[in-house]
Amino acid sequence: MSAMNGPQHPGADAVGERNVAEQRGLTEWLPRWLASVQPSIAVIGDVMLDGWWSGSIERLCREAPAPVVEVQHRRFAPGGAANTAMNLAALGAKVGLAGIAGRDEAADELLRQLREAGVDTTGVVQLPGARTTTKTRITSSAQVLLRVDDVQREFAEEALSALAVVIPQVLLDREAVVVCDYGAGALRGAVREKLLDGLRVRSEMLVVVDAHQPSAWAELQPDLATPNAQEAADMLGLKLDPRSDRAAVMVAHRDALLQAAGADAVVVTLDRRGPCCCPGPGIFTVPGRGPSRKSRPRGPVIRSSPR
Repeated sequence: MSAMNGPQHPGADAVGERNVAEQRGLTEWLPRWLASVQPSIAVIGDVMLDGWWSGSIERLCREAPAPVVEVQHRRFAPGGAANTAMNLAALGAKVGLAGIAGRDEAADELLRQLREAGVDTTGVVQLPGARTTTKTRITSSAQVLLRVDDVQREFAEEALSALAVVIPQVLLDREAVVVCDYGAGALRGAVREKLLDGLRVRSEMLVVVDAHQPSAWAELQPDLATPNAQEAADMLGLKLDPRSDRAAVMVAHRDALLQAAGADAVVVTLDRRGPCCCPGPGIFTVPGRGPSRKSRPRGPVIRSSPR
């Protein structure tokens, strides 16, 4: 990405001492920075379509003690890796997406929205017989009553081979890649090998791993891993106490998190409390330019004093 100095932010030690809200400095300048440099980013992984069906409840079902929802509104949005691609495009990045979808109505809606948002979808492989994963929430009075998942649990080798073929083209001339592995199966086998091979020869790329099991991608030595609190706890073999200060727990286990993810930095999402940033020694997760803790420079980081 383009070199650019970002604002100075407190180090990781301060995260456990200050209110989480004070760690949200990214929100003010990051969108403006992305819009100004328009980085070229590849997003590779599990694509899906999220749905929200809302309606009113006036009676119970005769067959069982369950409410009958008369659907009045249907809304859909790209989910999974497709949601990441949409968000990056909305922030001003030039985004190319790679994943697997079927040839069905869900795929039509998914690709329509992505293309309208300016996302390059030539890397999304559509195959007859494959099913586009959909996750539909049934709501009434702003309450989620039920979620229905229509999931493609395993992809045929034909589908994985077809996606593996397009990986080099999707990575071509990109400055960063986001690997989105949510366990749907699109990143196994030939796809994983092609992705690993492609990034070995593109050592200058910024690599971000957003996965249910970030440790499974430690081999990539990503610049950043982004687990949620439970995923981070699973990596550490911890059971989180719901009464604990989760930000403080993550900061206390920073070194173990970094080692498990193989990453230069880990940002743990804490639901409504926002993110907790755990950078490695000498690294701020702030746009700038400088060497990472690895032997070669990669991606936008800015050096601080060791912590």
